[in-house]
Amino acid sequence: MHWTRVADLGIAGLVLVFRPVLGQAHAEIWAAALYPLLLFLPFLALIARTARNLDGATAGVPAITVATALLSPAALIHFQPGNIDHHNLQLIALAMVVCGATGGRTGRDGLLAGAGVALGIAVGVDAAPVVMAVAAALLLLWARQPGRYARFLRAFGLSIVGLVAAAVLVFSPHPWSTQSCDS
Repeated sequence: MHWTRVADLGIAGLVLVFRPVLGQAHAEIWAAALYPLLLFLPFLALIARTARNLDGATAGVPAITVATALLSPAALIHFQPGNIDHHNLQLIALAMVVCGATGGRTGRDGLLAGAGVALGIAVGVDAAPVVMAVAAALLLLWARQPGRYARFLRAFGLSIVGLVAAAVLVFSPHPWSTQSCDS
């Protein structure tokens, strides 16, 4: 597979919870059905927070959530019951980055955006182009107004370095010196 075990943690956790009650086979079926739906909840929460970041506490969260999440074919496909893949986690990671970046001034916003980058990379390196685009955009903001974004970017960078390093140590299936491919 071309994603790491990070994407399997939630499914495995659900199987462990359901197994004593349902048995192994039914626990796996229920976990596969519920996991994508459960991931949809933090995705929607991040979309709602992003709307508040952009338009204040009275933002039309329901309208923005429906327009950007519920009606999006990508979101619907990746959060359907039984669709076990890594793209749903990467959508959550991207929503974390956008949510943090739209807040963009505090260290907490930087941590959220950096954690999103780290999660995306930890799940699968196919998130790297998006990460590079976000980092370039944030660096341009900093170049334009260094004082305004300094705390955000410091927290953003430190969280990426720390969390990606931790993910590699915990989830890397091969030593760094071993080349591998999903083919």
